[in-house]
Amino acid sequence: MKRIIYRRKMLLCFILIFLLANMVMFATTYSSGADDFTARTIKISGRYITVNGCLVSDLSYLDQQRIAKTNDIQQKDYLFDSLQNDGYLVNGYTAEKQNVISKNIAFETSFSGQNELKFKYIYNNLNDVAILPDWNESNFHVTEINGREYDLLEYNNSIYMINIDQGIIEQVLLEDNEYNKAFIEEHISQMDNDYYQLTWGANPQPNISGNKFTYYSSRNALKGGDSISEIRVKNLDTGEDYSLGDIGYECLGWDINDNVYYFNYDEDIVSINVNNGEMKTVLTGANPRSILLYPYIAYSTEKNYGIVLYNIANGSTENFNSSNIQAISGLYSNPAKTSVLFQNDFYSLGSDLTKAPAINLGIFNINDKIIRFLDMPDGFTLQRYSWINNEIISLILLSTDTYEENTYLVDMSCFKEIE
Repeated sequence: MKRIIYRRKMLLCFILIFLLANMVMFATTYSSGADDFTARTIKISGRYITVNGCLVSDLSYLDQQRIAKTNDIQQKDYLFDSLQNDGYLVNGYTAEKQNVISKNIAFETSFSGQNELKFKYIYNNLNDVAILPDWNESNFHVTEINGREYDLLEYNNSIYMINIDQGIIEQVLLEDNEYNKAFIEEHISQMDNDYYQLTWGANPQPNISGNKFTYYSSRNALKGGDSISEIRVKNLDTGEDYSLGDIGYECLGWDINDNVYYFNYDEDIVSINVNNGEMKTVLTGANPRSILLYPYIAYSTEKNYGIVLYNIANGSTENFNSSNIQAISGLYSNPAKTSVLFQNDFYSLGSDLTKAPAINLGIFNINDKIIRFLDMPDGFTLQRYSWINNEIISLILLSTDTYEENTYLVDMSCFKEIE
């Protein structure tokens, strides 16, 4: 009898231990998403955005509210400076903190005489300058250009060359025999200035080698006629500046043969060879969220449940879908144009905004043509995402409990294929 009781006790103990072990295993499996995400990422406290391979401090929504409520102009400037005074150099899968450098540069503008702009910047791991975006009223934009000691600065409806190290800004769109300042001043005074504002140059798009760029201009409106805009080409080696015609505004990029791709005003994607002016229609009625991954154009499908690759060379299309995709809200390519990062936008389907989905980000690689997903932790919503380099992605996550914003560095290997 004692033996039977003993055996029963041993059996009960065994069952209890088995159940407890399974409960622990279940709990570990259930919570491993957040733990695994934390183990595979680097967290940086605060909100940082990506600029030329670096992370620079950004203004969170709460920061913006604080500044907006401040009436003292000097206090506003102090808050801007204090909140934008650090950055991180990202080298491989490490982040090294750096102080942001400030520099004022005076220069001669295209039309309004002398001016001065204030820049903030840090250096990336290639010793290239990463200039912070302009959050103030200056409204400038810097575009990197390959193989040059300067970048392109878009400011006040014109384009300049900027060398931040040397503290130099020079005009790149110079007057010529066709459009000189006397002609411009004479004709612009005859136009309705409330309706028309001259854009001498905007939206510069450098080619791959860095010796040319296209840009948008409305200067031909000064001559009258039906066309009020054009896309022009600036050759940085020869100084030549010429028109490709009235095409559109949004550029998708270049290929290695000096063909540049634009959305035209009919919502078609066209290619223009800038050396001979030959224009071809590549894709009619194109999705406005299309991106160039030469030799492909990638875009989300009509119902946003997958990705389409259109082959520019032969006109064929391939569709790639996944049952894990709810709705694609954006496509962003890495610098090498080999992978596409997209958001699985559950918001558009009317989901509960207080709960983030387990699968929120996806990557599509054009070489192996596989869609992979990132398993996100619970209790966070994705505020922003971007490529730092070809392998590392930065995420800004907002805690739904504390409303704290933090930045995470995520390696592409964290994205997994899900059946």
